[in-house]
Amino acid sequence: MWAGISTDGGMTFPGHMAVDTTNWMIMSCPSSGPDGFVIGDSLYTVFMSTSTGTALVHLGRASLSGMAAKHTRITGMFTGLSSQNYPRIANSGSAAITVWKQNTTSGNSIAYSFTNNISSGFSGYSTITGATGSGIMNADVTMAPGAVHVVWEDDNTGNVMYMKGTYVVNTAVPAITSKELIEVYPNPATNEFSVSLRSLNIGKCYLTDNVGRNIELTPNTKSGKVTFSLKGIVKGGYYFVMTDDAGKNYYSKLIVQ
Repeated sequence: MWAGISTDGGMTFPGHMAVDTTNWMIMSCPSSGPDGFVIGDSLYTVFMSTSTGTALVHLGRASLSGMAAKHTRITGMFTGLSSQNYPRIANSGSAAITVWKQNTTSGNSIAYSFTNNISSGFSGYSTITGATGSGIMNADVTMAPGAVHVVWEDDNTGNVMYMKGTYVVNTAVPAITSKELIEVYPNPATNEFSVSLRSLNIGKCYLTDNVGRNIELTPNTKSGKVTFSLKGIVKGGYYFVMTDDAGKNYYSKLIVQ
């Protein structure tokens, strides 16, 4: 499974990369998926692979600028598991949820895993109450701030089922230790903004919006000047945070207009 990368709004897709890095040699039916979303420079995908001998769902993370991907199994193998398949994923800011069909010794069910910070991956899983039985079919999911919406087919009754879940939106502005105020320009900014560096090796960079969601940024450094693109960033007020290789944080308020 591959992803095509466009930087001109879908007019062309000159970049491409493999998002399934399990090295599963497909002899018949292909792996299912992928489904995914982009945050900053990161492409997150979910897919099924039988590379381990059992159909398992995986989370992939790829760098768009580096055109390189890696994967982790969302649950891995556990006692009683027969197979997992048809994963879907959705996000609202850095919060994300993935759902999939799962078969265990207890029968078919719709399972899910949720995280408030997708950059840390998923941990553990639960099954949706009532979404069990031999006729449980594929699910899909979407998110809004504070809410999760899931649909699936119950072939036992011939009905399409719906469930809404809620979660607490993380509104905390990240703690900034060893902080230093840095000047960004222009401010307000429209298409991009810049900072002047003094022999600084940049680590992680991101914007934090007014509900605490982080949006990763990719620096473009040239001649002691680093520029950040604001393409796809919604208008509003943000905290800009930049970390150097020594772990020191630099910050500024930024208005995007």
